[in-house]
Amino acid sequence: MGTFGGSSRGRVPDQPAPALEPLLPLPGDRFVVKPRYSAFDSTPLALILRQLEIERIVLAGMSTEGCVAQTAIAGKEKGFKVTVVPSACATVDAELEQIALSYLERVVGVRIEPQASIVETPSGFHDRTAGYGAANVNDERR
Repeated sequence: MGTFGGSSRGRVPDQPAPALEPLLPLPGDRFVVKPRYSAFDSTPLALILRQLEIERIVLAGMSTEGCVAQTAIAGKEKGFKVTVVPSACATVDAELEQIALSYLERVVGVRIEPQASIVETPSGFHDRTAGYGAANVNDERR
């Protein structure tokens, strides 16, 4: 397992940064190394998601107009319902980000959720999002 490669000030070498601890894989978790812009390109991601019977993916990332958009498009092409959470994404160009989000929503059919909150309940994962109330992540909306 890799550790955070940022500044080492204030942390123990070879230990994960405290902010990343909730994101660390648990035993049995799967992870995919993404060699291209889309997380689906040259990876087994679609196979893994189908094996787990996942219907909706929720995307966040470092380049809304790049990797996030490419993954969203590929996810829709592979038959998944896709949600992008812009507040959990980054961009270097706000105008390009808005163009990408508009395209994803209007042309590709991706659901854009400004402030999504995904919670786990005994009946599964739910999207508790402002304006939508509680909805199963596997619901039929986009």
